[in-house]
Amino acid sequence: MVKDVLDLFKQDWEQNTYEALEINSNVDITGHYRCQLIPTSNGKLQETFLNLVRQAESRIAIGSPYFIPNKSYLIY
Repeated sequence: MVKDVLDLFKQDWEQNTYEALEINSNVDITGHYRCQLIPTSNGKLQETFLNLVRQAESRIAIGSPYFIPNKSYLIY
């Protein structure tokens, strides 16, 4: 997951600044949790998160400073 976050950050940085970013993403860190990194763009953040909430079978944890749930999440 750490490698995925670093790779995504590097890609996003380079696409938006047109500057090469030297970052070492060759890390080998393992953990005990299953997680998924899902980048969002083009104003699809709420839609993407709502779809993930609908698909969750038992629980879901969302980590994002941009996630502000609205009333559509209250029914789940």
